[in-house]
Amino acid sequence: MDIRDKIMQQQFPLVPVPAFSEFRSLQSNGQRLLTAKNGVFLEVKHPCFYVRKPVARLPFETPFGLLEEAVEAIPVPVKMIQQFKEHAQSQLPNEAAGRIVYIQDQDAWRLDVYTPKSVGISHVSYDIPALQVGDSLGVDIHSHGYFAPMFSKQDDLDDSLETKLAVVISFNKGNSGVELAARLCLRGIFIPLALQSLQDAIHFKEAKV
Repeated sequence: MDIRDKIMQQQFPLVPVPAFSEFRSLQSNGQRLLTAKNGVFLEVKHPCFYVRKPVARLPFETPFGLLEEAVEAIPVPVKMIQQFKEHAQSQLPNEAAGRIVYIQDQDAWRLDVYTPKSVGISHVSYDIPALQVGDSLGVDIHSHGYFAPMFSKQDDLDDSLETKLAVVISFNKGNSGVELAARLCLRGIFIPLALQSLQDAIHFKEAKV
Protein backbone atom coordinates (compact mmCIF):
# COMPACT_ATOMS: atom_id res chain seq x y z
CA MET A 1 0.00 0.00 0.00
CA ASP A 2 1.18 3.50 -0.82
CA ILE A 3 2.56 5.25 2.26
CA ARG A 4 0.18 8.15 1.62
CA ASP A 5 -2.78 5.80 1.86
CA LYS A 6 -1.44 4.35 5.10
CA ILE A 7 -1.09 7.81 6.62
CA MET A 8 -4.57 8.80 5.45
CA GLN A 9 -6.14 5.66 6.91
CA GLN A 10 -4.31 6.17 10.20
CA GLN A 11 -5.57 9.75 10.41
CA PHE A 12 -9.15 8.96 9.36
CA PRO A 13 -9.85 5.22 9.82
CA LEU A 14 -13.02 3.35 8.92
CA VAL A 15 -14.04 1.02 11.76
CA PRO A 16 -16.83 -1.62 11.91
CA VAL A 17 -18.95 -1.49 15.07
CA PRO A 18 -18.83 -4.85 16.94
CA ALA A 19 -22.14 -6.67 17.20
CA PHE A 20 -21.27 -8.99 20.12
CA SER A 21 -18.69 -7.08 22.16
CA GLU A 22 -18.60 -3.65 23.74
CA PHE A 23 -18.08 -0.65 21.51
CA ARG A 24 -15.23 1.57 22.69
CA SER A 25 -15.35 5.22 21.76
CA LEU A 26 -12.23 7.13 20.76
CA GLN A 27 -9.81 7.35 23.67
CA SER A 28 -7.57 10.02 22.16
CA ASN A 29 -8.25 13.09 20.06
CA GLY A 30 -9.05 12.33 16.46
CA GLN A 31 -11.81 11.28 14.10
CA ARG A 32 -13.04 8.17 12.35
CA LEU A 33 -15.96 6.75 10.41
CA LEU A 34 -17.95 3.95 12.03
CA THR A 35 -20.03 1.45 10.06
CA ALA A 36 -22.97 0.32 12.18
CA LYS A 37 -26.17 -1.65 11.66
CA ASN A 38 -28.06 1.65 11.65
CA GLY A 39 -25.76 3.54 9.28
CA VAL A 40 -22.41 5.24 8.95
CA PHE A 41 -21.39 7.55 11.83
CA LEU A 42 -18.78 10.27 12.10
CA GLU A 43 -16.98 10.14 15.44
CA VAL A 44 -14.87 13.07 16.63
CA LYS A 45 -12.99 13.46 19.90
CA HIS A 46 -11.66 16.95 20.64
CA PRO A 47 -10.26 18.36 23.91
CA CYS A 48 -13.50 20.37 24.25
CA PHE A 49 -16.14 18.03 22.86
CA TYR A 50 -17.08 14.51 21.76
CA VAL A 51 -19.52 13.82 18.92
CA ARG A 52 -20.92 10.69 17.32
CA LYS A 53 -23.39 11.49 14.54
CA PRO A 54 -24.94 9.51 11.66
CA VAL A 55 -23.86 10.79 8.26
CA ALA A 56 -25.35 8.16 5.93
CA ARG A 57 -27.92 5.37 5.88
CA LEU A 58 -27.08 2.07 4.24
CA PRO A 59 -29.68 0.61 1.83
CA PHE A 60 -28.94 -2.96 2.92
CA GLU A 61 -28.60 -5.03 6.10
CA THR A 62 -25.16 -5.21 7.71
CA PRO A 63 -23.82 -7.60 10.39
CA PHE A 64 -22.50 -4.79 12.56
CA GLY A 65 -23.70 -3.51 15.94
CA LEU A 66 -26.07 -0.63 16.66
CA LEU A 67 -24.85 2.82 17.67
CA GLU A 68 -26.46 5.73 19.47
CA GLU A 69 -25.82 9.39 18.74
CA ALA A 70 -23.80 11.43 21.23
CA VAL A 71 -23.01 15.13 21.60
CA GLU A 72 -21.00 16.21 24.66
CA ALA A 73 -19.11 19.46 25.30
CA ILE A 74 -17.14 20.62 28.30
CA PRO A 75 -18.45 23.75 30.10
CA VAL A 76 -16.95 27.09 29.02
CA PRO A 77 -16.40 29.72 31.74
CA VAL A 78 -19.01 32.49 31.62
CA LYS A 79 -16.26 35.06 32.09
CA MET A 80 -14.77 34.13 28.71
CA ILE A 81 -18.04 34.87 26.93
CA GLN A 82 -18.43 38.02 29.02
CA GLN A 83 -14.95 39.26 28.07
CA PHE A 84 -15.71 38.84 24.37
CA LYS A 85 -19.12 40.48 24.82
CA GLU A 86 -17.45 43.54 26.32
CA HIS A 87 -14.95 43.70 23.46
CA ALA A 88 -17.66 43.25 20.81
CA GLN A 89 -19.79 45.90 22.50
CA SER A 90 -16.90 48.36 22.27
CA GLN A 91 -16.73 47.77 18.50
CA LEU A 92 -20.43 48.44 17.77
CA PRO A 93 -21.96 48.92 15.28
CA ASN A 94 -19.18 46.91 13.60
CA GLU A 95 -18.62 43.18 13.97
CA ALA A 96 -15.79 41.63 15.99
CA ALA A 97 -14.15 38.21 16.11
CA GLY A 98 -11.91 36.08 18.28
CA ARG A 99 -11.45 32.68 19.86
CA ILE A 100 -11.63 31.14 23.30
CA VAL A 101 -8.62 28.88 23.72
CA TYR A 102 -8.55 25.85 26.02
CA ILE A 103 -5.16 24.99 27.53
CA GLN A 104 -5.69 21.34 28.36
CA ASP A 105 -2.64 20.59 30.50
CA GLN A 106 -3.46 23.57 32.74
CA ASP A 107 -7.26 23.20 32.53
CA ALA A 108 -7.29 26.94 31.81
CA TRP A 109 -8.90 29.28 29.26
CA ARG A 110 -7.76 32.36 27.32
CA LEU A 111 -9.54 34.83 25.05
CA ASP A 112 -7.74 35.87 21.87
CA VAL A 113 -9.26 38.88 20.08
CA TYR A 114 -8.50 39.11 16.35
CA THR A 115 -7.23 42.29 14.73
CA PRO A 116 -9.50 42.95 11.73
CA LYS A 117 -8.10 43.52 8.25
CA SER A 118 -11.48 44.76 7.09
CA VAL A 119 -14.57 45.39 9.20
CA GLY A 120 -18.06 46.86 8.94
CA ILE A 121 -21.57 46.49 10.27
CA SER A 122 -22.08 43.17 8.46
CA HIS A 123 -18.63 41.70 7.93
CA VAL A 124 -15.24 41.18 9.50
CA SER A 125 -12.11 39.62 7.99
CA TYR A 126 -8.90 38.79 9.82
CA ASP A 127 -5.80 36.64 9.96
CA ILE A 128 -5.91 33.81 12.50
CA PRO A 129 -2.71 33.47 14.56
CA ALA A 130 -1.30 29.98 15.00
CA LEU A 131 -2.18 28.24 18.24
CA GLN A 132 0.59 27.69 20.76
CA VAL A 133 1.74 24.18 21.67
CA GLY A 134 -0.78 22.68 24.06
CA ASP A 135 -3.58 25.06 23.03
CA SER A 136 -6.88 23.92 21.53
CA LEU A 137 -9.55 25.99 19.84
CA GLY A 138 -12.32 25.91 22.42
CA VAL A 139 -14.82 28.31 20.83
CA ASP A 140 -14.68 30.26 17.58
CA ILE A 141 -16.68 33.39 18.43
CA HIS A 142 -17.76 36.49 16.52
CA SER A 143 -20.41 39.17 16.77
CA HIS A 144 -23.12 40.24 14.33
CA GLY A 145 -23.51 43.75 15.65
CA TYR A 146 -27.15 44.73 15.85
CA PHE A 147 -28.25 41.95 13.49
CA ALA A 148 -29.92 38.70 14.58
CA PRO A 149 -27.88 35.93 16.28
CA MET A 150 -27.68 33.49 13.37
CA PHE A 151 -25.02 31.91 11.19
CA SER A 152 -24.85 33.52 7.77
CA LYS A 153 -24.12 31.90 4.42
CA GLN A 154 -20.60 33.29 4.69
CA ASP A 155 -20.29 31.66 8.13
CA ASP A 156 -21.41 28.35 6.61
CA LEU A 157 -18.76 28.70 3.90
CA ASP A 158 -16.03 29.64 6.38
CA ASP A 159 -16.93 26.76 8.72
CA SER A 160 -17.49 24.06 6.09
CA LEU A 161 -14.02 22.48 6.35
CA GLU A 162 -13.43 22.95 10.07
CA THR A 163 -14.09 20.94 13.21
CA LYS A 164 -14.92 23.30 16.05
CA LEU A 165 -17.51 24.82 18.36
CA ALA A 166 -18.78 28.17 17.04
CA VAL A 167 -20.73 30.97 18.71
CA VAL A 168 -22.34 34.14 17.34
CA ILE A 169 -23.21 37.00 19.70
CA SER A 170 -25.79 39.64 18.78
CA PHE A 171 -26.77 43.00 20.24
CA ASN A 172 -30.06 43.15 18.33
CA LYS A 173 -31.85 43.83 21.61
CA GLY A 174 -29.66 46.88 22.17
CA ASN A 175 -26.84 47.34 24.63
CA SER A 176 -29.07 46.22 27.49
CA GLY A 177 -29.16 42.62 26.34
CA VAL A 178 -27.47 40.13 24.05
CA GLU A 179 -28.40 36.88 22.37
CA LEU A 180 -26.19 33.93 21.46
CA ALA A 181 -26.37 31.19 18.86
CA ALA A 182 -24.07 28.17 18.94
CA ARG A 183 -23.29 25.11 16.86
CA LEU A 184 -20.77 22.35 16.35
CA CYS A 185 -19.06 22.37 12.96
CA LEU A 186 -18.00 18.94 11.72
CA ARG A 187 -16.53 19.09 8.23
CA GLY A 188 -19.63 20.71 6.78
CA ILE A 189 -22.12 19.13 9.18
CA PHE A 190 -23.64 21.73 11.51
CA ILE A 191 -25.24 20.68 14.79
CA PRO A 192 -27.28 23.44 16.50
CA LEU A 193 -26.55 23.77 20.21
CA ALA A 194 -28.60 25.14 23.07
CA LEU A 195 -26.84 27.16 25.77
CA GLN A 196 -27.51 26.91 29.47
CA SER A 197 -25.76 29.09 32.02
CA LEU A 198 -25.14 27.34 35.32
CA GLN A 199 -23.37 29.44 37.97
CA ASP A 200 -20.01 30.33 36.40
CA ALA A 201 -20.08 28.12 33.29
CA ILE A 202 -21.91 27.88 29.97
CA HIS A 203 -23.08 24.36 29.12
CA PHE A 204 -23.61 23.46 25.46
CA LYS A 205 -26.28 20.84 24.71
CA GLU A 206 -27.60 19.59 21.39
CA ALA A 207 -30.62 21.67 20.43
CA LYS A 208 -33.77 19.69 19.72
CA VAL A 209 -35.04 21.12 16.45
